[in-house]
Amino acid sequence: MAPAHRPGRRGRLGDWFLASGALALAHLVTEYGRIAWGACAAEGCGRFFLATGPGSVRRYCSTSCATRARVAAHRRRRRAEAEG
Repeated sequence: MAPAHRPGRRGRLGDWFLASGALALAHLVTEYGRIAWGACAAEGCGRFFLATGPGSVRRYCSTSCATRARVAAHRRRRRAEAEG
C-alpha cells in the first residue's frame, strides 16, 4: 500500500502521517468490515490492538502479554491457596 502522498518541501510531516493513517484505516475497513479494537488488558502495557479475526474478542496486544497475565494470575491463585 503506497502512502497517500509524500511530504515535499511545502508539505508537513504531520499531514503525511495523517493522510497515510487515514488511508490505512480505510483499507482495513473495506477489507474486514467492522474492526474491533481496544487497549491491552495486561497490567503495565499501554499498547492498543486491532482484532480482525473471527471468534472471541481480543484482550491482549500480543501473545507475550497474554502469557504474562496468565502466569501472574496462576501465581496469585497458588499464593492464595498456600496462605489460606
